Amino acid sequence: MKRAGSHVNRNSNTHLSLALLNCHSICNKPDVILDHVIDNNIDILAMTETWLSGNDRDNSVIAAVTPGGYKFEHVPRLNRIGGGTAILHKSTLISSVKPAINL
Repeated sequence: MKRAGSHVNRNSNTHLSLALLNCHSICNKPDVILDHVIDNNIDILAMTETWLSGNDRDNSVIAAVTPGGYKFEHVPRLNRIGGGTAILHKSTLISSVKPAINL
């Protein structure tokens, strides 16, 4: 990822704050996740086991977990219960979702 509107300077002291969370469903804990991101000034939070379904019912949970100035991108596990991954990141970072690979 790179910051929007800037170039990468390999000699700078720029750093990113990254975190990984196995959510075991974000649906019942968006406030805890939101507070963690804000309190720790996390630039990028990667989440596994989001348990989002990929339909409109997810919208309220996504809105509740996404602070102002952040973007939420996710890939739900379709046709099965559980699973799913997501990235919550500051909107000043440019990102894109790439297709998954089958291992």
